[in-house]
Amino acid sequence: SDLYNLLDESGYSKIVIKPSVDSSSGNDITLFEKKDIEWIEIGGDRKLSIEYLDTNYSNDIIVQECIEQADFMSYFNPTSVNTLRLTLYRSVKTDECHIPSAIIRIGANGSLVDNAHAGGGYVGIKVEDGTLCNKVLNQYGESRTEFNGINFTQKHKIPNWEKVVEFAKYIGQNVPHHRLLALDIMIDKSGNPRLIEF
Repeated sequence: SDLYNLLDESGYSKIVIKPSVDSSSGNDITLFEKKDIEWIEIGGDRKLSIEYLDTNYSNDIIVQECIEQADFMSYFNPTSVNTLRLTLYRSVKTDECHIPSAIIRIGANGSLVDNAHAGGGYVGIKVEDGTLCNKVLNQYGESRTEFNGINFTQKHKIPNWEKVVEFAKYIGQNVPHHRLLALDIMIDKSGNPRLIEF
């Protein structure tokens, strides 16, 4: 009941629970939605409780708000939060942040995660203007021009790309102990970039 009280105070209607260590490729991520007074697993029937957390996770867990993505990002797959993976390098000479590469990670139809290991794909982004490249790659580097029923030979461009780059550089300036970062950024319903993890 203390867990439910904390979640009620948060005001969230959906949450994400995942391990905070030794996690990758979307493993052990569970989504819960508030239904009446209980939290029920999305796509399942398990109820959130302290017992559930003790059984399925160690003490190292993260509980996060489930953020709704922008319509443009949802277009690629509405069931997963599709993220932008930006590589950021902070110069050893000038401390200026540079973005040498970027991709969009897209979940497979029906998937809750956008990882290539879970059947998703990724598309290169032209860093200078946010335009998507015309091929989708899978985890093995095999390419195709269509994914989730979307033709990638047609031009697609990340809206507010300049804002995403500015946000990434801001993060790079505020992580003093690392000069090379991989940032997973989503774009929320208001068009604002939000850091998922780095």
